[in-house]
Amino acid sequence: MAFLQPDKTSTLNGLIVKEYLLTNHNPYNIIMPSIQLPKTPLGITIHNTDWITTASGTTPAEQYTRATVNGNMNDVRVHYYVDNICAW
Repeated sequence: MAFLQPDKTSTLNGLIVKEYLLTNHNPYNIIMPSIQLPKTPLGITIHNTDWITTASGTTPAEQYTRATVNGNMNDVRVHYYVDNICAW
């Protein structure tokens, strides 16, 4: 199991944000949304994924990001996965 290496890491209001864009890392040709969304968000969805068991040296947010890249999340697309350490 290879850990993901973010393309870019930044800090936003004290939260570490690790950018890893599916458009840059799509080995399984996962279909991306084809419509342009409105410039003003209609809302924000918050889903509690609970704490999952992770390999040493990684976080739940990185695990979910890796699952998306691997195609294990089916057609789920999100902007960020967030845990108690950082956002991916």
